[in-house]
Amino acid sequence: MSASDVGAEGSSEDDDVAIDTESIELSRQSETDDGLESLKESEEEGAVVLPKYKICLEWRDIFLEVKQGGKKGSSDQGKRVILDHLSGTILPGEFWAIMGPTGCGKTTLLNVLSGRKVTDVKGEILANGKARDKNWKRQTSYVMQDDILFPIFTVYQTLLFQASIRLGKDISHKEKKRKVERLIDMLKLTKARNTVIGNQFIRGVSGGERKRVSIGVQLLTESGIIFLDEPTSGLDATSAFHIVKMLKSLSNEGYAIVMTIHQPSIDIFELFDKLLILIDGHVVYSGTAPGSYSYLSSIDMECPVSRNPADFIMEAFVMNSMPANAKEDNTRSYLINRWNDHANTPSFVQSDRERVDAVKAFLQSDQSLSQFRKFPPGYRSIFLALAKRSLQMSMGSYFLPLPIIQMLFIAIIFSLVWLQTPHDAANFRNRTGAIFFLILYAGGFSPLLNVLYSFPSEQPVILRERSEGAYPLSAYFLAKILSDAPFEQIYPLGFLLISYWIVGFNPRFTNFLLIWVILIFLTWSSSGLGLVVSSAVYNPRSSTTLATIILLIMILTSGFYVAFRSIKVWISWLGYLSYVKYAYDGMILVEIGVNTAIAQSSTTHFFVRNYGAVIGILLGYIIFFRVLSYFLLKFLFKAKT
Repeated sequence: MSASDVGAEGSSEDDDVAIDTESIELSRQSETDDGLESLKESEEEGAVVLPKYKICLEWRDIFLEVKQGGKKGSSDQGKRVILDHLSGTILPGEFWAIMGPTGCGKTTLLNVLSGRKVTDVKGEILANGKARDKNWKRQTSYVMQDDILFPIFTVYQTLLFQASIRLGKDISHKEKKRKVERLIDMLKLTKARNTVIGNQFIRGVSGGERKRVSIGVQLLTESGIIFLDEPTSGLDATSAFHIVKMLKSLSNEGYAIVMTIHQPSIDIFELFDKLLILIDGHVVYSGTAPGSYSYLSSIDMECPVSRNPADFIMEAFVMNSMPANAKEDNTRSYLINRWNDHANTPSFVQSDRERVDAVKAFLQSDQSLSQFRKFPPGYRSIFLALAKRSLQMSMGSYFLPLPIIQMLFIAIIFSLVWLQTPHDAANFRNRTGAIFFLILYAGGFSPLLNVLYSFPSEQPVILRERSEGAYPLSAYFLAKILSDAPFEQIYPLGFLLISYWIVGFNPRFTNFLLIWVILIFLTWSSSGLGLVVSSAVYNPRSSTTLATIILLIMILTSGFYVAFRSIKVWISWLGYLSYVKYAYDGMILVEIGVNTAIAQSSTTHFFVRNYGAVIGILLGYIIFFRVLSYFLLKFLFKAKT
């Protein structure tokens, strides 16, 4: 019985949306025709959707088990088999669906095949007849279940950026724009072209449109195989059908499509070429989607024509329903044993041989992946694209009304509290207090917290792009620190301009410039500390706590609250690591002078008495923090990815 026969006779009973009326069928047929027409137009205008290389993927005897229960490393830890000796082959142009109940191992298998999961995996995986190399992630496309995209960019901006970093310098910027326009048309995103992606706080595109953008991002990799983890999750029936129909059209263009899906409608089921059903890591069916009906019939589990076989198997598994003459105790064992028996039948062995022959024929066509590079050519173009995106994000985060109002309010209160502080010995403590507050707020906590709040929001997207091999980490990191650097000075400069002459600091413009330069280097030191902590600790709340502790230690050992000579020797050494102390010494040098400061307060203690030395030390902190942050990102986040 063919899948089309089944679709003609009935519809899925599990879907709440009716799908058996003639008007809806005509609408969907029109939608399908439009999709194919868009593909044909795209092909005529430059084949934006054609894969650069076709890929045949084979996996043999894949086995994965994990430890669970008991203390880690203890003898009472049990083991659970996630994937139990699975084998298969995906050819170019095939549309595979991996299905099964929750916890069956379908997402794990998808991650193993795509190279996202490599530890503890036993077995062999071949791409075009050869073992996968370190560039495999770049040679494939992976669409996550959650759409991880920057919410502030429009659909066009998102896709154009991805084209800029993925297509390389061999294609002109004008041609990249044309490809993006054709891709938007093919994905039917024309109406949403200039709409931001959005999130729970920003109104943007719909869920179906967001999923199509995620697929579009992966199409720009020009990979021959696309993995998708439940792409229809959270979508309504019509949006889900459109997504899967688009994927079917892509498979017709030569892409190998592999997706996990949970309980599809009968209309969606009919679009699949191949079906792999898992239960507890075991295969209970692998073959053509229409052939699953006849297979179930052969094991005395007749699937109604109004149901798709995957739903039927999952329901039987949950309800423990099986033939009365079954010898097994449960449906799980029955399904696994029947498939193992079927895999040894002459018809299945013959079918397997035909698959092997098809693989050999494909490999003879010299489909080599050796030309794939780790990153697309053109470091400069990638860096410029990343810098442009970072600039746009910085503008969006630093020019928000609330932080500006906060800075203005605190600057005014600060100016009024220290209004025209006299330059005499009696007010020495007041003047140094004003300097220290300027350091704490404008150069310490403000830039530190700005980084701690903004950097973590970028990390999920950066981790996704890095895991796909979209660009080298050095290009991203250099683009980020250079694009953020000028914006990090906006609030400190505004604070200083408002308060400097009102408070009564030295009115000479030269002194103002010297104080400003110290504040610039201090701000970059604090933002560097924020980068280090954010790179080491992923959780924003934990990173804020850790960064606050570090900065407070620097503040307490700087010699302002307690004379440095009074701090115990066994802890005073922390003061020499405090960049706050060096900035404080530098501003005292500029505003009051060494001799005057010592004469007016016997507790004053300088680590350095040279303005240039202060700048040099702060510059050292700036460089050290950024280099350390880079290596933390490179090694810590590589493992997390």
